[in-house]
Amino acid sequence: MENNVQYKTRWTWADLVSSYQFWGLILFSFFIATSSGYTLHYLMMYTKMSLFQYSNGDLGLAINLSSLGLIFAIILGWIASRLQSYFCLYLYALFIIITLIIIYFYVENLIILAVASFIINALATAISLLVAASIAKAVDKMEFFVLAFGLISLMGYLNNFFSAIFWQGIMDKWMNIHYGIIFVIAFIIVSILLLIPVKKSLFSEAPPIRRFSNMVEKDQHDSIAVFLLLVFIPFYFIYWCVRAHRDIRHYSQSARLLTPTAAGWCALLVPFAIPIMLVNLSDTIDEFFSQSQKSKWRFILLSVFLLPLAILVVQNRLNHLSNLR
Repeated sequence: MENNVQYKTRWTWADLVSSYQFWGLILFSFFIATSSGYTLHYLMMYTKMSLFQYSNGDLGLAINLSSLGLIFAIILGWIASRLQSYFCLYLYALFIIITLIIIYFYVENLIILAVASFIINALATAISLLVAASIAKAVDKMEFFVLAFGLISLMGYLNNFFSAIFWQGIMDKWMNIHYGIIFVIAFIIVSILLLIPVKKSLFSEAPPIRRFSNMVEKDQHDSIAVFLLLVFIPFYFIYWCVRAHRDIRHYSQSARLLTPTAAGWCALLVPFAIPIMLVNLSDTIDEFFSQSQKSKWRFILLSVFLLPLAILVVQNRLNHLSNLR
């Protein structure tokens, strides 16, 4: 009976991408990462060098201390996983706000700033670990932990890359350092508001059943024309993803499939997930033909490195399905 319950509550990647729980957690992690990037790049490197004239050695020591927060994040993540409490996300966000308030009053003190950066980095990374682990637990597969943590890490990297430009180039022109801290606190409060609609059960309940009624007649599409459009027309792949997920519904209502709308949004917002969608489409076609559902490594490599060719292969297979019925 336990196995039956466990099977019913297992989520697919398509279930995740189609749920607010997933995107709410991802956006929450991104907003929290922004506060960490602000503390490191703007407060430490720009403000200290321009206003308080600390030496490079002092700044280097402070930055190294803040980087150690990544190690402490493992402990915080472990504690939260042992407690199995959804509210740890709120608690860690609250601690970040308190730390930013301390920085507000002691921004001229490099030691306090370094310790505060250590705490914020630790809490922000622990949140990323918790979110990625929760997503991986929903599908009970290690590959989804890699994908989830990779997505969160990518957003954090992009945030760190652009934060110095953003805070120095924009905030410095119309806000002083104290207003900047208030702005970031407001940013975190918004992230908490985004987290509130997320169900407390997270992914422990069975995902909603997704069905798509396809009223469009089956049609074939020239594979070579699709390939050329992909090569020469920007963002055509978004339209193709929508159409392919619509067409495949003539033959399967598999839980691993995204709805056409979800496929379009995923292709637009998370382009590196397109190879995953292609592999899922290929696996679904294999399932229809009662073939092995393990994607061939050649097709996986093709999806990652030669996306137009991989789409051409899938389009050919969809056309083959259309010929059968």
